Amino acid sequence: MLVFLRANSKSVIEMNNLLQTLASYTGLNINKAKSKLLFSKGSKNKEHMISLIGIPEGTLPVKYLGIPLSVT
Repeated sequence: MLVFLRANSKSVIEMNNLLQTLASYTGLNINKAKSKLLFSKGSKNKEHMISLIGIPEGTLPVKYLGIPLSVT
């Protein structure tokens, strides 16, 4: 699943709450060890947002459903 949001603390907290609600309704939990946060170039306070949600930062290129994603 790809989730796009603004790179600020409020959005990260709301997304985390949404994922927890999804898990409570469906029983499907996010695997934070296999998940990555990808930030745009202008993002600030990356470390703070990572600490809020507990998902490590990833780097591009990455494959999603077998399709490579990159900035070019």
